[in-house]
Amino acid sequence: MTMSTVQNSGQSPLKVTYQEDPRVAEEQRDTEYGGHIVPPGARVSRGALALSASSLISGLVWLFYGALVASLVGTHEAMIGMLVSLAAFIVINWPLAKWGTRHGLDATLMSRRVFGFSGAALISLLTAANVTYYAVFESSVVASAMKGYLGGPNLRIWYLIVVAAMLPLMRGSVQTWMGKLNGILLPLFLAGLVASVVVTGVNSGWNMNWTSTKGVIPPQALGIPGWLFTCVLYMGTWLQMPLTLDFSRFGRPQDLGFHRGVSFGFVFFAFSYFINGVVGIFLVQASGLDVAVNEAGVVSAILKSLGIWGLLFVLVTQVRINTLNYYLASMHWQRLAKRYLRLDFSRLTWVLLTGIVVFGLMLTDVFGYLQRALMWQGVFIVSWVGIVMTHLILTREDREGGPEFRPGRLPSVTAGLAAWLAASVIGIAIAENKAAFPVASNLAPLITLVASVMLYLLVRRQVLRSMPNRGDDPRHAVKDPWGAYIGCHVCDRSYLVMEMDSDPSAGGAGICAVCAMNRGPFRLACLPRESRPTVVSDVH
Repeated sequence: MTMSTVQNSGQSPLKVTYQEDPRVAEEQRDTEYGGHIVPPGARVSRGALALSASSLISGLVWLFYGALVASLVGTHEAMIGMLVSLAAFIVINWPLAKWGTRHGLDATLMSRRVFGFSGAALISLLTAANVTYYAVFESSVVASAMKGYLGGPNLRIWYLIVVAAMLPLMRGSVQTWMGKLNGILLPLFLAGLVASVVVTGVNSGWNMNWTSTKGVIPPQALGIPGWLFTCVLYMGTWLQMPLTLDFSRFGRPQDLGFHRGVSFGFVFFAFSYFINGVVGIFLVQASGLDVAVNEAGVVSAILKSLGIWGLLFVLVTQVRINTLNYYLASMHWQRLAKRYLRLDFSRLTWVLLTGIVVFGLMLTDVFGYLQRALMWQGVFIVSWVGIVMTHLILTREDREGGPEFRPGRLPSVTAGLAAWLAASVIGIAIAENKAAFPVASNLAPLITLVASVMLYLLVRRQVLRSMPNRGDDPRHAVKDPWGAYIGCHVCDRSYLVMEMDSDPSAGGAGICAVCAMNRGPFRLACLPRESRPTVVSDVH
């Protein structure tokens, strides 16, 4: 690997190369450049990325959502609401896919400019918790289906079997096997979905009464139109917005048009939310099952129509969706622990820990608290979307050049974090106070979105002024910061100049974004002199 040096304004020369460090490429295959920019050499083909992201299409939770809202507000209102939600997903994710692809930053790194390098950890925590809950949901449903159809051991044993079966699939990454696995399973999933609809339709005589079913909640009790209630309910699934950044950062710039239309655009969301939702409505209502629309209703309808083949279809869907759930959960828990707790466990360790946590939650009354937990987290994510989108739309330099994310050039927390927390508290308080806010409680996520934008606009000027005034930037020492790599004096690895900083505590030597998070002398040296703690010596 050819290496040269350039002189930054610091004392130490910077070691520069124009090839990715092979040690980094090998190490990051499992950790997915957590805390780092994804370099050009690690970007994957459009087919591999589209197939990896398509794991989310297979969630039974999307069939369940469709059946649930139709049972509450009626099929007609539910389908209108799903179409409006589809439009919202497409509009919001259109720029997110571009920013993720252009800047190579995940949702946490993209958030640091707005919330501070420590405050941004909250979105990673929320993502980890959300996908863990989704893993619990999907795993519990498939275990219940296997118990109900095959009988056999206690349900807890089926829980253990389902979790243990997923563990080997949690070791890979977007860069390695996820696209290949989904390429194999996607045709099976599509075939099973079509078969379940056809068989259910034949058995029911293609009775179309399901399209005009009324909801169990009278319109006057909601206080808002049924389609709007549906939209608000689907705002609880806005976890997809930060996930778009997490996945699109692996996209190649020349594939952006494809990803905007397919991987993170109309094709993806039309299938995930609308087609799956309509299928869920049809399966539950046309199957004639005398069951409430709950977590098992969709699975019961599939098993009734397809029998053992329906069970195999459920298993295929769970391998696809839980591959994503378990992968994201273990990855985000690993990043949080490493970045903020300095626990540098191996990926295998986090895979096992994630499996233990999921199994432990499955043993509880998960469906008793799952909906409330997801509602709370959904409110936080909606307010995150409102603030981050507002910041990037209004801040041209961050939108085009990428927001600052290097720890040495940002405060630990900003006023943006206060706006985020305040908007979320407002949303949760309204949602939990149905007696005081009978109508507004049904609009809590939407009110949260508006509140987050308004509160951030109040503090935006303060956020923009919060960056320390530092010079000595390695980005100015090379002609192409996207094509050059600089060595880190702490970990002895080379990373893209775009993420590298100079370490004032080491004579201006290069330091990568991850080492900068964990190195105390660097953080202290980057503080303004008036903000540094005063050390008082004992005088004897």
